[in-house]
Amino acid sequence: MVLELGHIGYPEAWALQQQLVERRLADAIPDTLLLLEHSPVITLGRRAGGQDLLVPRERLEALGIAVHRSSRGGLATYHGPGQLVVYVIARLRELAPNVPAFVHGLEEIVVRALAEAGLEAWREAAHPGVWTRGGKIAAIGVALYRGITLHGLAVNLQPDLGHFGLINPCGLGDLGVTSYRQATGRELDLSAFGRQVALHFGQVFGRQIGLGERPGARRGAAALKGEPGR
Repeated sequence: MVLELGHIGYPEAWALQQQLVERRLADAIPDTLLLLEHSPVITLGRRAGGQDLLVPRERLEALGIAVHRSSRGGLATYHGPGQLVVYVIARLRELAPNVPAFVHGLEEIVVRALAEAGLEAWREAAHPGVWTRGGKIAAIGVALYRGITLHGLAVNLQPDLGHFGLINPCGLGDLGVTSYRQATGRELDLSAFGRQVALHFGQVFGRQIGLGERPGARRGAAALKGEPGR
């Protein structure tokens, strides 16, 4: 199933992910995508250290930007309004043979969705994520718990890019971060783009996606059926 959560804080989304992982382990729910937008937050992955924050935490607090440790892989990244975040709660073995293949698939989803929106993007073997001529536009960070995936991807549509200057984003240094708005001069409807990402998830991973409402889901949510594609 695919749930559109709208604007939600990072702690609330993390608590929901943990609940859904347990339910997926018990086969109480199918593979699930969460589409959402976070309040300003910097998350520190398992390999991140204090050097990845370029300003004191007191400065971040004054700017209204929270800092949280994350169980995902990788270093530091920023989430905030104008950025689509997609969390994937799924049985890895039903989607991909291993984590690298799963990450590759997530990158392909973003590349396809951005192409539909008129922006050329690609993967780079040396640097995980999705790239454009102006820099990195999407970050990938996942974790695995007893065979269930969690965390996922974040696509910069029209966030405040100045907030990325507060960190060394994903250890990129001078490689740069960009957004759809910076690259095209246009903005995208975050909810509509999220639904396109969900459809491409179905195509890439061989899942049957049906857009519509599900009992108990938020209005406008989509259903993801756990049926292998042919």
